[in-house]
Amino acid sequence: GGEAARQVSTFTGALGETGILDLAVDPANRLWIVTQAKTVVLNFQENARDESRFNYTEVKPPDSGGLAANAVELQGVEAAWFATDDGLWRYDIARDTWSVFNTGNSGIAADRVNDIALDRGRNVIWAATADGLAALSLDDSRELPGGRAGVIVRPNPWRPLEHGRLSL
Repeated sequence: GGEAARQVSTFTGALGETGILDLAVDPANRLWIVTQAKTVVLNFQENARDESRFNYTEVKPPDSGGLAANAVELQGVEAAWFATDDGLWRYDIARDTWSVFNTGNSGIAADRVNDIALDRGRNVIWAATADGLAALSLDDSRELPGGRAGVIVRPNPWRPLEHGRLSL
């Protein structure tokens, strides 16, 4: 009963590439697009149904040639989270500041983050890597120390093939 799917060629022409890996829409109706080489935000002008009328901005950390991400998740209009090969990046939209979470400064299992998911119910961002799963608190963007129940699991991250038995 809806509109037929259509190719939006104006995006491809403006972005200069077609390798889109992930998409997200924020509450301000901006479209965040993650491609193989960069991340951009499309801001539609006037009528959002007219896809030919937009401007876009490339999103990238300071002193960076671009943000090659694997996935994006939006925390309302407050922050954008990016799964990258170098860790989990958080962009504070209002402050225009960046933070990175990797194996050197947090409990994520590997620097290559394949996908992320925002869990508003638990107020965490989940990071999926080839070496395990991590949860970072959205309250202060750090690894959860045992979650709400106060349980701490060691070793963290637990890798079944390496560690064998898990004790709580």
